[in-house]
Amino acid sequence: MSEIPEAAPLILIVDDDKFMRLQLRTVMQKDGYRVEEAEDGSQCLTAYTQLQPDMVLLDASMPVMDGFTCCRELQTLAGIEQVPILLITGLDDQDSVDLAFQSGATDYVTKPIHWAVLRQRVRRLLQQSAQAKQIQALIKELEKANQELKHLTNIDGLTQVANRRCFDEYIEQEWKRLAREKGSLSIIMVDIDFFKLYNDTYGHLGGDECLRSVARILSKVVKRPADLVARYGGEEFAVILPNTDLEGALKVAEAIQAQ
Repeated sequence: MSEIPEAAPLILIVDDDKFMRLQLRTVMQKDGYRVEEAEDGSQCLTAYTQLQPDMVLLDASMPVMDGFTCCRELQTLAGIEQVPILLITGLDDQDSVDLAFQSGATDYVTKPIHWAVLRQRVRRLLQQSAQAKQIQALIKELEKANQELKHLTNIDGLTQVANRRCFDEYIEQEWKRLAREKGSLSIIMVDIDFFKLYNDTYGHLGGDECLRSVARILSKVVKRPADLVARYGGEEFAVILPNTDLEGALKVAEAIQAQ
């Protein structure tokens, strides 16, 4: 048999019957899958944690811990990263089928095993699992992109502090919240004196650097997570200070001036 590549799906076979494990291993390896084995449910849980297989072939009737119990335990271990579990059972009555799915099995096959059916179901379940992982990865990328987009829509491109839109949304939010809680809300308005003259003297690049410098100072002084530094417009900045009274706001304003 040719060597199976490391990238091939890993299947964990769990059965107390050594001959059945050998048969399953032979068939799975013939189809190009990597295989690991466990003799009972307890070994299965340990092997699952260590190996993180792509799929579990699980016998329903085993000593110590039967396949149904093991299946439920696997669901707990897997969390949101569910892997397909194909339960192999000698029972095909409705109660056994219901119990298989209630335990968390993705699908099942009955004994004696129809090998063509088993191979087809393994292939299908692995394909579905791979597609689900791709979808989850795309969702995460989309969420990340949406967060970045939200960040960009709320940040002033020049100074990298909050923009006017973010200021308007945040002040409305905090105004309503603190009105309900009867808390204090302070706003500091910051205006750069003689900025037009500065721009005319040093050019727009100098003026831009001046604005960035002021923004950095504001961000350095205003450190609480709930506080917000925003570019209000032109050479004007605003600082929102939730849960801050007049005395506290004056101290922050004086610290800004000193810097």
